[in-house]
Amino acid sequence: MSQPADRPASSEQARWRVLPGPRAVAVIDDELVYRHGDTGWSMPLADIRVMGEATREALGDDYFLCVVTDGIGWQEVSFYAHGVDTALAGLSRHLGATLRWQLIHHTSLSSRVMWPAALVDQELLTVLPARSWWGRLLQRLGVPPVSSDVQLSPTVLGHLQQR
Repeated sequence: MSQPADRPASSEQARWRVLPGPRAVAVIDDELVYRHGDTGWSMPLADIRVMGEATREALGDDYFLCVVTDGIGWQEVSFYAHGVDTALAGLSRHLGATLRWQLIHHTSLSSRVMWPAALVDQELLTVLPARSWWGRLLQRLGVPPVSSDVQLSPTVLGHLQQR
């Protein structure tokens, strides 16, 4: 689902290696740090422009915290990652807002903005129309979109362009 912002894993950005287990997230020294297996990323909290949540039909990871920066992409943190609720509380404190999970029981593609206040509860992500006849057929049959078929919603893109 995500089209992550490009962030090379330099030695300064490899802070995720200290996190426990195969999936973990934490707020450390004004950075959001995420580990997923043998990869990970970190970003300064000051770079966050929009926070949201998204669900999708999938086996395994199907619920995510989405972190949008100035770019057109976003990073995803699995709801099932170790420390996710503690990290969400740390993000809430940093942003001065109460961030709450609200799509926890959704079983199909759904998304919403959690922050900033001006965008709360608006759609975070939107599904692009399929380009090929095969893709259009799959959409008509209700097959969930792949990551390349999803982008930030026009509302979120408009917010980012205002900055």
